[in-house]
Parts: sequence; structure tokens; C-alpha cells
Amino acid sequence: MYDPGANILAKLVAEHVCDGLVLTDPEGKILWINPAFERLCGYELQEILGKRPGEVLQGEDTSPHSRARLAEAIATKTRCRVDIVNYDKAGSAYISEIHLGPIFDDDGQLTHFVAVQRDVTRERALAQESIDYKTYQRALDQQAIISATDARGRITYVNSKFSSISGYTSEELIGQNHRIVNSGRHNPSFFRDMWQSIRAGQTWHGEICNITKGGDLYWVDTNIVPVHGAGGEIVRYVSTRYEVTKRKAVEDELRRIAETDDLTGLANRARFAKDLAERITLSGQETTDQGGLLIMFDLDHFKELNDTLGHHCGDQLLQEIGQRLMDFTGPNRVVARLGGDEFAAFIPAEAYQDAPEEYLRSLHAFTSKAVSLSDTIYLPSFSMGVTLYPQDAQTVEGLLINADVALYEAKHNGRNQWCIFDQSVRGKLICRNHLKAILADALDNDRFQIALQPFCKFETGAHSGFEVLVRLDDEGSPVAPDLFVPLAEELGFISRIGRVVMQKAMSARQAMVQAGLRPG
Repeated sequence: MYDPGANILAKLVAEHVCDGLVLTDPEGKILWINPAFERLCGYELQEILGKRPGEVLQGEDTSPHSRARLAEAIATKTRCRVDIVNYDKAGSAYISEIHLGPIFDDDGQLTHFVAVQRDVTRERALAQESIDYKTYQRALDQQAIISATDARGRITYVNSKFSSISGYTSEELIGQNHRIVNSGRHNPSFFRDMWQSIRAGQTWHGEICNITKGGDLYWVDTNIVPVHGAGGEIVRYVSTRYEVTKRKAVEDELRRIAETDDLTGLANRARFAKDLAERITLSGQETTDQGGLLIMFDLDHFKELNDTLGHHCGDQLLQEIGQRLMDFTGPNRVVARLGGDEFAAFIPAEAYQDAPEEYLRSLHAFTSKAVSLSDTIYLPSFSMGVTLYPQDAQTVEGLLINADVALYEAKHNGRNQWCIFDQSVRGKLICRNHLKAILADALDNDRFQIALQPFCKFETGAHSGFEVLVRLDDEGSPVAPDLFVPLAEELGFISRIGRVVMQKAMSARQAMVQAGLRPG
């Protein structure tokens, strides 16, 4: 029975429902649309009347699968639900969820299709973001160690990888802070600086050495991100960590190789300077150490040992001396082979108890004991240069220079002894270096002169010849021969100076002969 009230109610529902409604004939051509559909697509009924919805709205972005399902439902006069990418009148794309259904009359003949369309663009985007987030989360959980804490640093979440690497269950970790895995390998200032950064809202990155429940150390490359609440306050911290224990082991081994002397196993020069810098500050202020001795050792006549007994014996001696230095100096010291036959050590003041000379005497005696090299008993000889920290210098460079100056003085005074640095020794070395420069310049620029001292016969007073004397000045001031001649001999300059003097002497004699004189 026809019910006019029902038709009115259906019209009201169609006009006020939020979803778009489209009524088509059996061939799929539009007969009617509701206001919600007009708002959705931007078209009015007269603009699309008699057209198929797909002709007006669908674009290339709709998947072939969705197109096929929709075509199949129309052909088979069945229901379907598909997502279609449509374009409104302005050309903007949106995802439309379509519920298509056939309408039959009492005889079972198809009379219409009705399609309910709803814009699900944001809904699908959020769903995809959720899927993507979960995918990312699963991938991150498989690779990273993840934890979260509250603003006070108490652990509120850990993933399974955190439990796996630390050996603690999530129940044991939640409610604790990260001190539970603190290895003690970092200075307190390390974590103090970290907390200062993240409490200021900054992301912190660094490498941390942690310890497992079983006592094993492991390294993690760590990022800590502060999370802010609605009012801008920090409400939690999220950490992602990646284990880098193997990489750190490789780095440590490479560093050990780069900083270790292959022959003796001692630190090399670079490592010695680095370790020494850790004992002092470059500003000259003391650290926790209350001073100490920097000692440089040089084996006397080492080249002769290599030349006579062979380099294998020289290597054996260097290894023995390195071990003796380690044995005598004990803990809390820095010992290194600087290169060749030169060693160095920094001895903290606690080792010699205000009696450095007695300590040095014992050290020299211990390292100079006879050693068996192959089938030969060899008695090593040592020269030692010593400087005091912080009295003599407060920097690494200053200490090394002073110890080297004192070592030179010990060798200059006859070797096999030790010398403590003082400023007069340094002054003598400065003068020596200045004189060395003068000699080199004089040879290169023909600055040597000669003086002719006459020889006379004692009995008659008659002239018999000349003694030729070498002379040198520095910016107009004479340089005493007893200063520069010994240094020239030491440096190997004396033969060149001798040839210069001979040439000048012969030139002077020739000039005298040409002048009619009898030089003798």
C-alpha cells in the first residue's frame, strides 16, 4: 500500500543525511543526487544528470581492481563496497568509499542502483599512518634499544631488546633509573653535562658504556630526546640506542696499535704526550696529582752495541730496559719509548716522597744492571735528564723541552749519569744553539777570517814564518775560538773550517810574495 508519509520521511532523510546519495537507472546513469553529494563533488544535479558517476568523477588514480569490482557489481546486479579516487568539480582529489546496491521491483526486475558515497580521505590517511608507524616501530624494535623515562629519569618503558642486552627483565627495569646499568666507566661530569642538555630541551647524542646484570660491559650509541607536554614542560625522555661494542673494540685496538711501541709494548711518543696532558692542565694548574718528575732516558753507545753485537741484541736490550722501567716505577706512572734508544717516564710525587735524588739514584742503578744478550753479558749505560712538575714547567711542551735540556747536559758531562734541569743549563743550551747557527752561517757566507802571528828565531830575532789563527765575529763582536772550535769539532764542521783557513792562508802568503816580501 502506498504511504505518502513514508515518501516524505524518505525525502527528509535523503536530504539531511551526511553521506552522499546517488540514484541511477539500470544502466548506471544518474537520475538524482542528494545535497550531501552536491557538497561532496561540487556538481549540481542538472550538470551531471544522465551521466555515469565514473565519467564525471573518477580519474587515473583509481586502482584497476576497484574499477573492475564496481563494473562487475553493476553487470551482475549485486552489492559491493570499494574505495574510489574521485575528483570534485574544482579538480581536487579525494577518496570516496562507495556502497553500491541494486533496487528491484516486486517482479524482481532491476529498476535502479543506489550508491552511498562518503569522503574517507583523512580516515584512510590516518589508517595508513598508523600502519606505517607500527611498521616503523617493529623495524626500530628489531634494531634499536628503546626506553622511556619520566621527567625525573625513572624508567617507564623498555623494549625487548633493552632487556635482552642488559640481562634485566622489564619488571626489573621499570621504576628504576638508568644507574642500574651504569658501568662506572664515565666521569660524573659526563652524565652531569648530559642531564644539563636534555633538561634544557636539547637532544643529546653520545656513546655510553653500560654493564649487564651479569657484569659484562657493552657500548651503546645513544640519542635522548626530550618530549614536551601541552604547556611546553618536559614530561618524558625517549632514548634510542644502538649497540656498538664490536666497533668500539676495533677502535680501541686500532688506537692501541697507533699509540703503542711495537718492540717494547710501551706507549709511544704520541700516547706519552696525551697521558702526560691528562696529569696536568695546559693552564698550568695542577690536577689531582701533587706534582712529579718527568725523566728522559738515553742509552749511551747504543749504536756501537748494534754495530758489534747486531740489531737483534739491540732490540733485546730495549725490551729489557722497557720492562725494568715498568717494574721499578710501579703503578700510577706513565712510561714510554719515544723512539730509537730514548725512553721517558712521568713519576708522581708520591713515589719518591720528597727525595727525588735518592729515587733517581736507585732508578739509575736498577736500569744499569748487567743484562745477558744472547751469549754476551752487557753492562748498559744510561744518561738521564730530569725536570720537576710543576716547579720547572706547567705544560707538556715545556716539560719535554726541559727534560731534553737536562738530558743533553748529562751526556755533555760524560754520560752514564743523571742531571736535574735548571735555568743555567737551559741558558747554556740556548747559547750553544745560537753559536751553532753562527757557525753554519759563517761557512755558508764566507765569514771566517784569519790572523797571522809572526814566528821569530829566539837566538837572532829574525822572522821565520807565521802561525795562522782562525777568527770569527758575530755582528761585530768577536767569538772566542775556545768556544766555537770545540763545538765545530763536535758538529763535524772542523774539516770545512780547516779548508777555509788553508785557502785564506795560502792566498795571504801569495799576496806577500807578490809584494816582494819573504813570508817564510
